[in-house]
Amino acid sequence: MAARDITGERFGRLTAIRPTGQSTKYKQAIWECLCDCGETVFVSRKSLVQGNTRSCGCIKQRNLTGERFGKLVAMRPTDQRRDGRVVWECQCDCGKVTFVIARCLINGDTKSCGCKRTQGKDISGQRFGKLTAIRLTDDRRRGRKLWECKCDCGNTVYQTVGSLNGGNVKSCGCTNWNIVDITGQKFSRLTALRPLDKSRDGATVWECRCDCGNISYVTGTNLRRGITKSCGCLRDEVRRNNFKTTRTTNYIAGTRTNQLCQQPGEANKSGIVGVGYNPSRDQWLAHITFRGITYHLGFYEDKEDAIAVREKAEAELHTRFLELYEQGMITKDSTELVDSEIKFDYMKILGRHKCEEPSTRRQGYKTKKETTSQYVGVSRGNSRWRALIYYKRKSYHLGYFESEEMAARAYDKAALELYGERARLNFPINV
Repeated sequence: MAARDITGERFGRLTAIRPTGQSTKYKQAIWECLCDCGETVFVSRKSLVQGNTRSCGCIKQRNLTGERFGKLVAMRPTDQRRDGRVVWECQCDCGKVTFVIARCLINGDTKSCGCKRTQGKDISGQRFGKLTAIRLTDDRRRGRKLWECKCDCGNTVYQTVGSLNGGNVKSCGCTNWNIVDITGQKFSRLTALRPLDKSRDGATVWECRCDCGNISYVTGTNLRRGITKSCGCLRDEVRRNNFKTTRTTNYIAGTRTNQLCQQPGEANKSGIVGVGYNPSRDQWLAHITFRGITYHLGFYEDKEDAIAVREKAEAELHTRFLELYEQGMITKDSTELVDSEIKFDYMKILGRHKCEEPSTRRQGYKTKKETTSQYVGVSRGNSRWRALIYYKRKSYHLGYFESEEMAARAYDKAALELYGERARLNFPINV
């Protein structure tokens, strides 16, 4: 059954204009209605027919003109609406004009333009312990305005009304300071000159003069406990002395003697210093360091071979050096004697043991493309093999070769010329 058309009918102060085509969640048609006050409202058909809605709300509106609500005086209703309620223009005692809905005025929710909340209680001249409130400032702390207060000791502090009224703050902090007069007293390299009008971590800060002439600012607590002894020059001097002592005690002819007999670290998998496992190559690496130079002793399939090479290198370098040192032949400046007495035959040691065979690929590696090589510094060109070496951040092209092995040997020759004993080679020296 079709609903009755109510176009033009009056319901209280409302006149039905037209259906909007929309409906409420209860499937009730919504009608556009014109109130006698001139407002247009949208009301469900059921509310109109049953008499639940008879105006836009103007019937319930109370005339607040001239009434006072706290510091506000209602001037006139405006055409604005908030949540369907009339907004009133109000004059505040501070002179500002604000707009408030009638309900907030009647219920007492709004009593000022906001100046009452901002200004708060006037506590000018009141005393709180040793503090006297002077004036309200524009500064804030956690959203609350701060009062300028004068302490009996002469200091000026800024506190909130809550801190003052609650008794949390009763002074600028001078009552908590147990100032010990240390003027003229000396603490290691620092001489206390005078206390300052500030604190750090609740302790008085003193102006101090260091023996080096610098001015430093230190708390009295750190001075008396010996935590701070200088402006920082003492720390630097101790570091320099420690470094000199280390150099004087441990370094002999450019060698750090206490490192020659060091024990392997926790990460060492071989149990021998200078021998480690390389998981990417699935091989054992041997190396040795002497007088600041690290010698690469090669990669080995068998750990025992790497250990044997390392032990032979130790015998020629470390053991020989310690023997000369114990005999008194080596002193701190005997660098020329070390050069003449200790000659490391790098190539001879590498020739005694088998390094990685050039004919076998590295274990643990996936099959490479035909454009790559198993040798260091070698790559595949269009139809030939190319040799390339890097030295001092520059690359040097060594040429193209018919076979991969020829390119690898060209790389080894260049590596020996450029890097010498530290060169990383594809083939053992005697091959």
